[in-house]
Amino acid sequence: MRPGRIEASPIPKLATASEQREPHWVGPIALVKQGLRTLSRWIRSKAHSGEPGPWHSKNRGWAAGLGFDHAATVSILTTRHPAVGDYSVRVSRGARRVRIVVGRDQSVTVVVPYGFDTGAIEEILATKSEWLRRARLKMGERSAKEPRQESGPPERLALRAFDEIWDLAYTELAPYPSRIRLLSEYPELKVLRGALVQDEGVYLILRNWLAARARTPFSQRLVELGEPHGLTPRRVIMRSQKTRWASCSSSGTISLNIRLAFLPPHLVDYVLLHELAHLREMNHSPRFWSILAEISDDSGRLDKELDDAAVLVPSWMRFG
Repeated sequence: MRPGRIEASPIPKLATASEQREPHWVGPIALVKQGLRTLSRWIRSKAHSGEPGPWHSKNRGWAAGLGFDHAATVSILTTRHPAVGDYSVRVSRGARRVRIVVGRDQSVTVVVPYGFDTGAIEEILATKSEWLRRARLKMGERSAKEPRQESGPPERLALRAFDEIWDLAYTELAPYPSRIRLLSEYPELKVLRGALVQDEGVYLILRNWLAARARTPFSQRLVELGEPHGLTPRRVIMRSQKTRWASCSSSGTISLNIRLAFLPPHLVDYVLLHELAHLREMNHSPRFWSILAEISDDSGRLDKELDDAAVLVPSWMRFG
């Protein structure tokens, strides 16, 4: 589940007449697009011919040099559309269709499958211009609701998921200028910090502590929610994911974001149920939403509430 951005529904691959139009002039962007189209056609022809192409193991180094590694997601172009403004194109080996993503900063990213004809992108954006206008407006409204950026390490942690408020106290660790330690005894977290330790060192030790604090209750809650429906993950791990509240792998491992600790319990339960539903259906097909509706009351309302929940996460822990 991804917080803090809006995605358009998947768009099927479209035919384009752009290759048939003669440009009045050829600038650098047009040259890049033309090169990408040529490379795309060449790769497809190699795939059909059966010859080893850049995807082949013996040519793996060459492929990685171009940014087309098997697991890669590569930004290849930032350009401007007359109706949309600046946007980025990202090639993803995991993508099956075109997606348009609006970020928290109102940036637009078009995610395309590997080998997609990038000449069709401008046509797609033109058909989605009204949706993009509304999505950017919504993201602007969300940004306006976000609390003011904090300066320096936090003085308090409000862990809504556990109904806990922790006060932080900072003490200089004089004999060890490069070391940092954390002592916890509710309701106080005491950070012993050497004079040379930067703020990022404080954030790191707090994230590690938060992962340890959340691991047991979140794992137990997953079992409690899943057992009545016969849904049991193979493994549960805590992570500091930059773009997701949680995820579920095909092997049955559920990864939970430590930032869930800042959400109220009912939203945490919804995220956990969402991932448990993926144990039966990995994608977001109609069948998945039907499964989720069976195990989660009012999932539609909760999904919309979760869209705005990123503002509950402190600025030093915000999603990247």
